[in-house]
Amino acid sequence: MSDPRKYTILYVDDEESNLRIFKNTFRKDYNILTATSGTEGLEVLNTQDVDLILTDQRMPGMSGIDFLKKAFSKYPELNRILVTAYSDYDVLREAVNELKIFQYVEKPWREEDIKTTIDSALEIHRLKIENQNLTSSLLVKNEELTRINKELSAEIDRHKQTQLELIKEKEYAENCNRLKSAFLANMSHEVRTPMNSIMGFVDLIFEDYISQETKREYMNIVQGSCSQLLHIIDNIIEISKIDSGNVELRKVKFEVNDVVNYVYKSFSAKVGQNISLSCNLAQESILIYNDSLKLEQVLKNLLDNALKFTTKGVVEFGVQLKADQVFFYVKDTGIGIDPENFNLIFERFSQVENAFSRKYGGNGLGLAISKAYIENMGGKIWVESELGKGATFNFTIPLD
Repeated sequence: MSDPRKYTILYVDDEESNLRIFKNTFRKDYNILTATSGTEGLEVLNTQDVDLILTDQRMPGMSGIDFLKKAFSKYPELNRILVTAYSDYDVLREAVNELKIFQYVEKPWREEDIKTTIDSALEIHRLKIENQNLTSSLLVKNEELTRINKELSAEIDRHKQTQLELIKEKEYAENCNRLKSAFLANMSHEVRTPMNSIMGFVDLIFEDYISQETKREYMNIVQGSCSQLLHIIDNIIEISKIDSGNVELRKVKFEVNDVVNYVYKSFSAKVGQNISLSCNLAQESILIYNDSLKLEQVLKNLLDNALKFTTKGVVEFGVQLKADQVFFYVKDTGIGIDPENFNLIFERFSQVENAFSRKYGGNGLGLAISKAYIENMGGKIWVESELGKGATFNFTIPLD
């Protein structure tokens, strides 16, 4: 019998061994439903409440893409993850652009990787449902307030003696509207730019006079804006976990140089023509037992910052072994930071970060998340900088 407190996941795969491994791996965390074909998967969706769909791509009869098309047309609110053992650009592009899959996972999958993907998809699904419920509730309350205001206005005309009380009610309603406006303005500050991009380019895509090649370029821009919005949501979710003390370290033994080199390769294609990116690996092998994914995210956050505030010059990062500490640095020749603001830049939504954001963009959470990650891994972070002379972010994590 399924546990009503757990999310329910449907996994479709024609290989029963894969279904058995998946179910045995995650049955403690989720209610697992399985199907050996797309047809059987659709029957499950018709009879069971499901929170997330995972499907293999290559299946006899109905492929994973065909199954997702049918599922998407009937249950568009469900998040979908495609599992594939090969790289097929056309299939993945169709899955992302047309079927709006949350993510694809390559076989053979690793438990920690796929669980992170599943948890993110479920969290976004939960937020989406909460947002829909909140919107419906606000609409009902708004209609109720409108009705009450009309009744109060009529009451003012009929009963002048209650004028003072009605004025207080009016002030309360106006204050609610101001709070609502302030809330909407704060939320729209971060999402306005990507949303405008999505809406503008989607409108253009429907124009007949635009070539297919140009439309594909526009779709890439729309996809990038969607990724930016997802990044904002991920940051807000992560900062909420940090505030509630729910940051969990997934410790593994790994080679530090491998992580640094992977990050370097990831960013090499992102660097502009006016910026030189270099990476200095440690001379010796450094094996540590810690959270490699969070270390990777910290380096990416710091490099994103360095590239954002450096329009021309050099960005350099690397790793060294110093006694019982592993020392990392990210150095740039960008705009620099006033020493008076060193403490503020690590605070979420800080005044300094907000001032920069008006010109350079960003939500001011990257450094706050990085600081929390590093401290959870047992290390510390600090910055060295002068205005106009670039900045160097240093951090350490213990060797043992």
